[in-house]
Amino acid sequence: MHYHVLFMSKRDSKNVKHEYDDVFFVEEISWGIGGRFLNLDFKTRQPEEDGITVRHKPMIMDIFQAKEFAVRMLGYLQGFEKKYGKIEKPEFMEKLEKEMKKKSRKTVSKGKSNYIG
Repeated sequence: MHYHVLFMSKRDSKNVKHEYDDVFFVEEISWGIGGRFLNLDFKTRQPEEDGITVRHKPMIMDIFQAKEFAVRMLGYLQGFEKKYGKIEKPEFMEKLEKEMKKKSRKTVSKGKSNYIG
């Protein structure tokens, strides 16, 4: 793995401690833009005895840094695809999405909402 620090000046890099959190397998990402910030929420589900716990790791990035991150990430992914082949959505995800769309249409047609909260 390669890690890059974007936009850290030499002045900022002195006496910097690095802390690493536990590894977090991301199953879902939601995002939004508020003003000049990109808000990211990385989520994973963990089974518990009495149900499921959804763990969140929210992050906020300056919109300029988010764009730089996206450009670099796209470059890495394009290099990966060039070397190993196209990254495609797994077949099981396609099936799940189709099922969810069908259920969603049935619920909407009955005049009910899927909103919980």
